[in-house]
Amino acid sequence: MIDFVRLELESEYIKFQPGSPGYFKASVTNYSQDFYSFYLDIMIPGLDPESQIKWYSTKPEVATKKPPGATTEFTVNIHRSPRSGYENQLKLTVRAIAIENPQLFATETLTLKLEAPIKPLVLEILHPKVQGYPGEIIEIPVKVSNYSQDVMAVNLTFQGEEKLDPNWIIDGSKKQITELNPGEPQFVTFECQPPEEGKALSGIYSF
Repeated sequence: MIDFVRLELESEYIKFQPGSPGYFKASVTNYSQDFYSFYLDIMIPGLDPESQIKWYSTKPEVATKKPPGATTEFTVNIHRSPRSGYENQLKLTVRAIAIENPQLFATETLTLKLEAPIKPLVLEILHPKVQGYPGEIIEIPVKVSNYSQDVMAVNLTFQGEEKLDPNWIIDGSKKQITELNPGEPQFVTFECQPPEEGKALSGIYSF
């Protein structure tokens, strides 16, 4: 009996728009006579296999050892565009490889259509509602994502309504991200400290 593995992709064509979830599913079946654990590797023409660009991830990263005839389901999540330029198509080569025997693998291809992002720069306030007490330091974390193809420098300004005193903001209301790489979100935290009890009214302060 010849050992082999079968790789099946859910689709032969997928679209990806930065800022929106992109993924596809793959199944790997072990038709060998031994137990094997498999992982997926994806290659693109012209992209260095040793590139440090983490444009996709798989779940699971590595499948547990499966007996002959067993199938593992993978989900491939796409986090960013692997190459510059939008509105073009890339041919992806997907390989399922046995860790214990790299000569045991299967290959399939699919087409990835890259679409331009709706917004190249996105800011998310991770906790839109926070609660604190006079004298307490309140953290307000934000997430900044760059969906363009270029490195950005980003200036952030914390602005509150009139009754929210700017002096409550520790270390100032302005922060800067000097290098925000495409597909690599960064987190910034503003700290607010209302004055001791009796100097700040209880209420809702918008920002």
